[in-house]
Order: sequence, then C-alpha cells, then structure tokens
Amino acid sequence: MDRPPRSPSESVLAAHLVLACFGVAAFCALLVSALVPLEALPRIAPAGVSTHHCPLCGLTTATYAMIRGDLSAAAAAHPLGPVVYGLLWLLAVGGTAAAVRWWRLARPYLARRSPDASL
Repeated sequence: MDRPPRSPSESVLAAHLVLACFGVAAFCALLVSALVPLEALPRIAPAGVSTHHCPLCGLTTATYAMIRGDLSAAAAAHPLGPVVYGLLWLLAVGGTAAAVRWWRLARPYLARRSPDASL
C-alpha cells in the first residue's frame, strides 16, 4: 500500500524560511559592499555621540577591505573583520540552500492546501 509522503511540519518550513531570509540579507550586504564605495555610505559614529567605545566599530571598513582582498587592512580595521566576512558568506550560501530546501518542502504542502493555486 502506497502512503502519501509526510508533509513537513510548519516549524520546519518556518525555520527554513527564516534562514533563507537571513541569507538574502547577508547576500545583499555583500552585494552592497561590493558595488557601493565606502565613502558613499553614511557615517554611523556612536563614539562621537557617546563616551563609550563601540565594539563593532571598524567592521564595515574591514568588510570593504576583504572585498578588495586586503586581509591586513581588514584585520587592522577590526580583528574580527575577516571572520565576520566569512560568516556573511557562509550565511549567504546557507540561506540560498535553505531557500531551495524550503521550496522543495513547501511546494507539495502548499499545493495540497490550496488546490486552485498553480505553483
């Protein structure tokens, strides 16, 4: 007896969709840093407004340096700059994989829930 395939739980679909959204955001951040010059971005300087040191200052400059392939400038701008750049790429690739996986999981599920919609 053939049983229909089990539909994925909504929490699994939601987790894949959230990861896909974060992946798209990471990809957009990488794309913007590759296409827009650093000087064109607005300066966000909490150090000028506050007396506290900002632990994230320099990450944008480090990301731009990594786009140019300048590892020493990236590490000089912020020690975690190359790590954050690598994590952005990992999130972008993982998000793309999650989007593909979400589509494969959700397509039959959504088709069964709304038979009039063509996916």
